[in-house]
Formats: sequence, structure tokens, C-alpha cells
Amino acid sequence: MVLLVTTNVLNYIDRGIVPGAAGAFDSFIEGSDCAWGTSAAFGALTSAFIVGFSLASVVVGHLAHSVPPFKLCGVGLLIWCFSMVLAGLAKPLNSYTLLIAARALGGCGEAGFVTIGGPFIQDAAGAKQGLWLGIFYAAIPFGTALGYGYGAIVAETWTWAAAFYAQGVVILVPATLFLLSSDDGARIVDRDVRPPSVKEELNALRRAPTFHWTCLGYAGYSAAIIGFSTFGPSIVVGLGLWSDQVEASLAFSATLAVSGAVGTPLGGLALDAWSRRHTNKLASALDVALACVAGGFVLIAPAAFCRDRGLFLASIALGTLPLFAATAAMNVAVFEGVPRCHRAFGIAVATLLMHAFGDVPSPIIVGALKDAWAPACAPDSHSRIGEACGAGSDQRAHLQGITFGLCLYFGVSLLFFGVSRRKAGKAEAAPVDPAPTVTPLLDGGESKDVL
Repeated sequence: MVLLVTTNVLNYIDRGIVPGAAGAFDSFIEGSDCAWGTSAAFGALTSAFIVGFSLASVVVGHLAHSVPPFKLCGVGLLIWCFSMVLAGLAKPLNSYTLLIAARALGGCGEAGFVTIGGPFIQDAAGAKQGLWLGIFYAAIPFGTALGYGYGAIVAETWTWAAAFYAQGVVILVPATLFLLSSDDGARIVDRDVRPPSVKEELNALRRAPTFHWTCLGYAGYSAAIIGFSTFGPSIVVGLGLWSDQVEASLAFSATLAVSGAVGTPLGGLALDAWSRRHTNKLASALDVALACVAGGFVLIAPAAFCRDRGLFLASIALGTLPLFAATAAMNVAVFEGVPRCHRAFGIAVATLLMHAFGDVPSPIIVGALKDAWAPACAPDSHSRIGEACGAGSDQRAHLQGITFGLCLYFGVSLLFFGVSRRKAGKAEAAPVDPAPTVTPLLDGGESKDVL
């Protein structure tokens, strides 16, 4: 489990490189072969990564029935290493096309362990599954925040290409460990039965009453999170809260790192505590998700209108704390909403739907709105913004509106989670899956399935 957590941190450090060095990438895009608007093309780098990640997740989720899951993780990480080399080469070749293709390939490489990791930890952690899933998913804010700082500092000191090259070398270590692991991760599937077809797996998800609504709720949540993480440093410079993009990236990343590192495991502990009081694990997970997202929505919305950096950081910190706390509960709601043997495929399809309706369109839409309504508010590589984005200007007001619009995505998330919770309550008397036939590792199990 430690290997899964560590690899997930590296995953999100990679995702933080591009937004952390936004000015450097904007300058690269402007001088490259890209014919799009700068902000839209910048947002598309994140979207391309997520498209590759989402599509590959579905393939990995189905292959886990017939191929050792940890072998899939290792092969995927080797693909990820190769994508880092391609991304770095895009800089000297001045090719945006190569860069966006490399980001899509990197997403494919990361799909393996993310799809496998959650179900494996749920089984291996036993009664402490909420805590360990919280630690696993704490990599999302913590790793991304580290990536902001890492990308900003390396791009400022050397070049953003060096950040990709170094990341590719480091990833070789977990790739090797997964390939050589004595535990193949097979506990997440039932190897005693015939592997299901894709059609059978899709039918199982279609019949799950809460699955679709939970995915849509997760999509709204992810749309807001990815919008903030992609454009956060650029937005705070455009709003005049910081004059230096590197300082903005470091302040933003430090805030997210602390709230994520604290909030996500706390959310897992809250899920464990609430689940012990209720027999319906699905309803318990949705209860925690609803409470956390509602609290985060109320606390983070004022950040769009803050004119003081201290108040802005306070709103971001207080808002993201409960939002990150919702992560484990949202994923458990997906796991518990489908038959146990289909969890890997379920989280893969959930990832596809979440990204398709959430964080694939979100960066492109936000980037296009910034290009159309606040073009002068996009800082260049020297953190300079245009005169038309001064205090009291229409463009700055538009940028505030775009930022508040991102917050409204959390309201959409609450609506869908509410529908899912209602359906989970109605299904409370329905038969549930039999208990897992594996002994949790933290409850004294071996590294292989115990039948």
C-alpha cells in the first residue's frame, strides 16, 4: 500500500508541473506550432492528459480480470516514463503537437495503478479502509501542490523540459517494483470464476441504481477542482493578489498541500467512524460526501471576490479542507455502488464519465472564457498582465465571475449526490454482495488472497 501511495504522489506531481509553470508554458505555446488561443491551448494540455487517462482506465479495469493487476501497473508506468521523455523533447523541437500527444500518452500510463489502487486498498486495509483510502487520495492535493512548486522552480531555474525528464527517471523505480512484486494484486477480482465480458460488466453497472448519479456528482466536483488547479496561479496574478507567478504558485501550492494532507485523511477517518454506526456502507459514504462538499462550497465561494491575499488563502484553505475530505467517501460510494467483482471496471468507467462531463471540458471552457473575456489578465513568462486588467476593470471583474462560476460546479455536485443518496436509502433493504473472500492485510492476512 505504501508503494501505491508513493506512486500516486508522483502521479499528481506530474499533473502539477504544467499549471505550476503556467507563464513558461504560455510563452512556449505562443511561439510554437499551435494555432489556438493561448489559454485554451494551455487548458487542453490538462484535458489531453485526462482523455488518455480515462480511456486507458476502462481498458485496465477490464484486463484486471485476466492479467495480474500489478503487472498492468508496472507496464503502465513504463509507458508513463516514455511520455515524460517525449514531453521534454517538445521544448527543443518547439512542438505543441508533440507536447499535447505526450500528455495524452502520460495519462494512459498512469491509468493502471489508479484503477487498481483504490479497490486493492479497500480490501487490504480492512476496518481502516477509510483512513488508508484517505491517505491514498491525499496524493491528489498534496502531489499537485508539490508539482506546482516543482514546476515553477525548475522552469524558472532551468526549463520545464527538465522537470519532465527528472520525473521520468524517478518513475522507473516504482515501475520496476510493481513488475517484480510477489503480490500480483489479484485480490481485487475473483479468479475462481470466468472473466466477465465487457458487455456483462457494462450491464452490471447499468443496473446499479446509484452509480450514474454518483459519477455525475463526482464530475461536478472534479470540474471545479481541476479548473482551480489548472488556472489557480494564473488567476491570482490576474486578480492582482500576487505580482510574481512563482510566488503565487508556491503560496497556492502550500495552501493546497496543507489542506489536502490534513483534510483527506480526516475525511477517511470520518468515513470509518460514520460507517461503523450504519450497516448501509453506500449510504454512509454518500452522507459524508454530501456534508463535506456542502461545507467546502460555502467556504470557498468567497475566494472569488477577495481583494486581500490573506483572506483569499484563508478562504481557499478553509474551503478545500472539507472538499478534500470528501475524496475517500466519493470513491467508496463508487465501490459500494457496484458488485464487488466489478469494482476495478466500475471505478474505471466512473473515471471516464467523471472526466468526460467534468475535468476534460472544464479547463478548455475556463481557458476559452479567459481568452474571450479577460485576455489581458493572463500573465506572461515575466508575470506581467495587461493594462486592461487593472483594478476595477471589466476584465478583472470577468475573471472574478469565471472564478465564481467554478465554485458553482460544487452546487451541481451536491444535487447529483443528493439524488444518489435518496436512491441508496431506497435500496437499503435490497440484498447486498456477500462478504469479500479475502483477508485484509492489516487484519493479519497474507500478501495473497485467503480463500
